[in-house]
Amino acid sequence: MKYLTKKEFNLRFLWELQCYPPRVARDLLKECRGDIRSKGWWYAQGKWAKFIGLDKEEGACLVCGSTDWWQRPDGGWLCNRCHPKPGEKRKARLTYPTSL
Repeated sequence: MKYLTKKEFNLRFLWELQCYPPRVARDLLKECRGDIRSKGWWYAQGKWAKFIGLDKEEGACLVCGSTDWWQRPDGGWLCNRCHPKPGEKRKARLTYPTSL
Protein backbone atom coordinates (compact mmCIF):
# COMPACT_ATOMS: atom_id res chain seq x y z
CA MET A 1 0.00 0.00 0.00
CA LYS A 2 1.25 3.47 -0.85
CA TYR A 3 1.49 5.74 2.17
CA LEU A 4 0.55 9.38 1.86
CA THR A 5 1.88 12.46 3.60
CA LYS A 6 -0.36 13.81 6.34
CA LYS A 7 -1.45 16.65 4.05
CA GLU A 8 -2.36 14.26 1.20
CA PHE A 9 -4.22 11.95 3.58
CA ASN A 10 -6.16 14.83 5.14
CA LEU A 11 -7.16 16.23 1.75
CA ARG A 12 -8.37 12.86 0.47
CA PHE A 13 -10.19 12.13 3.72
CA LEU A 14 -11.98 15.49 3.67
CA TRP A 15 -12.84 14.98 0.00
CA GLU A 16 -14.52 11.66 0.78
CA LEU A 17 -16.42 13.15 3.73
CA GLN A 18 -18.32 15.42 1.32
CA CYS A 19 -20.43 12.41 0.29
CA TYR A 20 -21.93 12.04 3.76
CA PRO A 21 -24.50 14.02 5.71
CA PRO A 22 -22.85 16.51 8.11
CA ARG A 23 -23.57 14.51 11.27
CA VAL A 24 -22.10 11.30 9.81
CA ALA A 25 -19.09 13.15 8.39
CA ARG A 26 -18.39 14.72 11.80
CA ASP A 27 -18.52 11.30 13.51
CA LEU A 28 -16.19 9.74 10.92
CA LEU A 29 -13.73 12.60 11.32
CA LYS A 30 -13.77 12.24 15.13
CA GLU A 31 -13.15 8.49 14.83
CA CYS A 32 -10.21 8.98 12.46
CA ARG A 33 -8.64 11.66 14.67
CA GLY A 34 -9.07 9.35 17.66
CA ASP A 35 -7.28 6.55 15.79
CA ILE A 36 -4.37 8.87 14.98
CA ARG A 37 -4.06 10.04 18.61
CA SER A 38 -4.42 6.64 20.26
CA LYS A 39 -2.84 4.17 17.82
CA GLY A 40 -0.61 6.25 15.61
CA TRP A 41 -0.41 7.70 12.15
CA TRP A 42 0.50 4.52 10.24
CA TYR A 43 -2.27 2.51 11.88
CA ALA A 44 -4.87 5.13 11.01
CA GLN A 45 -3.72 5.37 7.42
CA GLY A 46 -3.94 1.59 7.04
CA LYS A 47 -7.38 1.43 8.64
CA TRP A 48 -8.84 4.22 6.52
CA ALA A 49 -7.11 3.22 3.23
CA LYS A 50 -10.28 1.77 1.73
CA PHE A 51 -12.30 4.83 2.74
CA ILE A 52 -9.98 7.24 0.92
CA GLY A 53 -9.46 4.96 -2.08
CA LEU A 54 -5.89 3.76 -1.56
CA ASP A 55 -6.88 0.12 -2.06
CA LYS A 56 -8.10 0.59 -5.64
CA GLU A 57 -6.15 -1.29 -8.27
CA GLU A 58 -3.87 0.50 -10.72
CA GLY A 59 -5.81 2.07 -13.57
CA ALA A 60 -9.07 2.05 -11.65
CA CYS A 61 -11.44 4.99 -11.39
CA LEU A 62 -10.42 7.18 -8.47
CA VAL A 63 -14.06 7.69 -7.49
CA CYS A 64 -15.67 4.24 -7.65
CA GLY A 65 -12.79 1.80 -8.23
CA SER A 66 -14.17 0.43 -11.52
CA THR A 67 -11.82 -0.56 -14.33
CA ASP A 68 -14.52 -0.35 -17.00
CA TRP A 69 -13.63 2.58 -19.29
CA TRP A 70 -14.92 3.92 -22.61
CA GLN A 71 -13.30 6.39 -24.98
CA ARG A 72 -15.02 9.62 -25.99
CA PRO A 73 -14.89 10.82 -29.61
CA ASP A 74 -12.34 13.49 -28.62
CA GLY A 75 -10.00 10.77 -27.30
CA GLY A 76 -10.57 11.20 -23.56
CA TRP A 77 -11.47 8.29 -21.31
CA LEU A 78 -14.45 8.09 -18.93
CA CYS A 79 -15.42 5.59 -16.26
CA ASN A 80 -18.40 3.58 -17.50
CA ARG A 81 -19.82 3.22 -13.99
CA CYS A 82 -19.69 6.94 -13.14
CA HIS A 83 -20.42 8.18 -16.68
CA PRO A 84 -22.20 5.47 -18.70
CA LYS A 85 -21.65 5.55 -22.43
CA PRO A 86 -24.55 7.33 -24.15
CA GLY A 87 -26.98 4.93 -25.74
CA GLU A 88 -26.12 1.99 -23.52
CA LYS A 89 -28.72 0.76 -21.09
CA ARG A 90 -27.67 0.77 -17.47
CA LYS A 91 -28.30 -2.29 -15.40
CA ALA A 92 -30.57 -1.38 -12.53
CA ARG A 93 -29.28 -2.45 -9.16
CA LEU A 94 -32.12 -3.14 -6.80
CA THR A 95 -31.68 -4.18 -3.22
CA TYR A 96 -34.48 -5.61 -1.18
CA PRO A 97 -34.60 -5.72 2.59
CA THR A 98 -33.92 -9.15 3.99
CA SER A 99 -36.34 -8.66 6.84
CA LEU A 100 -39.05 -6.18 7.71
